[in-house]
Amino acid sequence: MARTTIKDVAKAAGVSIATVSNVINGRSGKVNSNTAQRILAIAEELSYHRNLNAASLKTGNSHMIWVIMPKHTIHPHNQLEDSPFFNDLLMGIEKGASRSELYFCFMRIADVDELKRLSIGAAPRGVIVVGIFPPSIEQFIANWSFNTLIIDNRQMLLDNPEAQHLRHFGVDDYQMGRMAAEYLLSLGHRHLVLLFAPVELSVVHRDRYRGVCDALAEVAQTSHYLVECECSLSAADQCFSQIQQQLNYRASAVLTMADVLALGCHRAAIRRGLRIPEDFSLIGMDNLSLLSYLPYRLTTISQQVSQRGYQAVLTLLNGESEASAMEGLLPRLIEGDTCAPKK
Repeated sequence: MARTTIKDVAKAAGVSIATVSNVINGRSGKVNSNTAQRILAIAEELSYHRNLNAASLKTGNSHMIWVIMPKHTIHPHNQLEDSPFFNDLLMGIEKGASRSELYFCFMRIADVDELKRLSIGAAPRGVIVVGIFPPSIEQFIANWSFNTLIIDNRQMLLDNPEAQHLRHFGVDDYQMGRMAAEYLLSLGHRHLVLLFAPVELSVVHRDRYRGVCDALAEVAQTSHYLVECECSLSAADQCFSQIQQQLNYRASAVLTMADVLALGCHRAAIRRGLRIPEDFSLIGMDNLSLLSYLPYRLTTISQQVSQRGYQAVLTLLNGESEASAMEGLLPRLIEGDTCAPKK
């Protein structure tokens, strides 16, 4: 079937091509609001998508980068809205966009209709996708033509191998999990509590969990007890009774999937009169910037989140491979005050 053109939209709406062009390029202030709404509705009905090649020839490259992530209503465990991780990532993206003389627009997406309305408007220079979306939204992203970088969701590329405009940008989460477990093992800990966001929710969660389990499997007489909760301070506090049961039994360390869970665990322990690392060792992952404001140093595995955001923009614009873009961003251990040798 022939591609719908701007002429088709103008004809169906009974307006000039210039009027349609004004509306879809964000200049709707020049057009009556009722007419603008009607044009957008017709463009959506006809499945019109802006021709990026023609637009770039006429107006040059867009100066906008979209950063899209799911609204919390999509999945109850999606805590990115309140996540310090996302704040660090966004800070790096803003830095990269600014140094590239670009603007960025951050949007939370709830359904395909929102993406449809975006796709008939002014075209972005590129798109950065953060978080896990329902299949319908991921399929729509896989079918559009915008240069798109996927953060920490390699499964989306595996599900859409034909989408040449999609690229992935993620750290080695398996190695992060393995590194955290190996460090605790080197201190003599053999029985661990693992505090994770739901493992089946994300490839990131699964890879970190797999890295931990593989490291434990290589050492004799080890065990672990998995506690799953939302990735938030309060959730870690609420499930601490499960953690404490295992600490009272034989566990001597808590390995958390993310710093925010480690901070929640630390707060819950202090409230209950426990001492860290005297009563148990605690390790996180990510090395978020907020850790520098704490009165103690959390032992963690660094993935340089802000720098990743900055590098993601350069990768999106310059077409670097994932391997070259991630050079210098390898996970590394940050030794703090929250781990000690097993007594």
